[in-house]
Amino acid sequence: MNQDTILYGASFYPEYMPYERLDRDVELIKNANINFVRMGESTWSVWEPEDGRFEPAWMDAALDKLHQAGIHRGIS
Repeated sequence: MNQDTILYGASFYPEYMPYERLDRDVELIKNANINFVRMGESTWSVWEPEDGRFEPAWMDAALDKLHQAGIHRGIS
């Protein structure tokens, strides 16, 4: 992402949706011309189950699909 990129985004919560919907959800995000999603702020205890120990692997599939679709991710 360069400095001239205008971000048009929304929150995305794949952890609350059926895994089988992930491809369709990413397609809908892309079709809506959203190029940035914020993720993970509502599930911080899953990201950091112990102070200083981070566990991001549980959201890898969503991050990978968004990256493949050219959608930027921000993790709160």
